[in-house]
Amino acid sequence: MRVNFTIDGEPVGKGRPRMNTYAKRTYTPNKTKNYEDLIKWLYQSKVKYHFTGYIKMTLRCYYSITKSNSKKVKE
Repeated sequence: MRVNFTIDGEPVGKGRPRMNTYAKRTYTPNKTKNYEDLIKWLYQSKVKYHFTGYIKMTLRCYYSITKSNSKKVKE
């Protein structure tokens, strides 16, 4: 079975876990957690199929060109 779905917007990289020194706990940054929840919600609302076992996944991410690149790269 093959499933395709698109997530609009700029891709967000997974942030590394953070440590709260006062409470001695680790936590996931809010930006990462929010993006993961968005992907989960989009998949559940569009695909409505849940896989069991191993899966093969291919991702295509498109990033905007940064301002620091040269004119030649931007062309």
